[in-house]
Amino acid sequence: MTSSNASLLTSELSRLLSGRDVHFIVFPFDFQEFLKAKGMVLDDVEDIYQSYYPKRGALRHHLMDLLENGSFPETVFLDEGLKDTILERYYKNMIYRDVVPRVRNPDEIEELAYYLATNISNQITYNSISKSLDLSPTSVKRYLDLFEKAYLFFTVNKFSFSVKKQVKSPKKVYCIDPGIRNVSGFKFSKDAGRIAENLVFLDLRRRGKDVYYWKGKQEVDFVVREKNEVELLIQSSWDVGDENTRQREIDGLIEGLEEFGLEEGVITTENHHSEEEISGKKIRFVPLWTWLLRKG
Repeated sequence: MTSSNASLLTSELSRLLSGRDVHFIVFPFDFQEFLKAKGMVLDDVEDIYQSYYPKRGALRHHLMDLLENGSFPETVFLDEGLKDTILERYYKNMIYRDVVPRVRNPDEIEELAYYLATNISNQITYNSISKSLDLSPTSVKRYLDLFEKAYLFFTVNKFSFSVKKQVKSPKKVYCIDPGIRNVSGFKFSKDAGRIAENLVFLDLRRRGKDVYYWKGKQEVDFVVREKNEVELLIQSSWDVGDENTRQREIDGLIEGLEEFGLEEGVITTENHHSEEEISGKKIRFVPLWTWLLRKG
């Protein structure tokens, strides 16, 4: 991309090229590409689903690295001290080259980006952001659209067969890369779970899945739809060793499975691997480092 069009969003390029363009959406490295860049050779990936897989310690180590520093190709090969510097440069380029030139109030963009980065995996509404940041709901909607076109932040709708209900319901927000999120938002001590959920979203998006969340009495983090059918429900839970957390995730998943008539669902975890029959449904607990390497 030349300097004359480097700050054009994809939609603008499409209009200018008028049919002469082919789009290839390239995300940061997925986990398998990340491992390859780190020089880690995997055996048969299917074996990774076995709880005794001998390289599980190394896989978990690399996953923690990815959760902290992200997987943009350049940062993977950098010394530790330089990673944040490069990630901050990426973040500022996305903000000041791709978004700020399209708005009248740059300060509002900076504040909203910080708010979103701090609230990844949380539910948001235009009105709640409007009240928190003293912005109009219309501006919030427009800015979120610009962030999405710039591939910085993404929103996920609540699943409903009614498009009107989807639009009016709260959305969940995710960031393009854990490393970008970590240099742009306020960090909390218990962020690992929310960043892990962000990674599950990115994996689904990278694979071209149609993704939603769902909420009944409890919440299901990800509803994956194929055409008009719901094919998979996923909970992202970092610490299922905590009994209250574990039960909450199971209750939400069971409720969702019954709602959509499915027989099994997945809970991604930090390190727990098992299959359980609960309330007539199969629940698969899968460490995130194995789930990210699945086929299909």
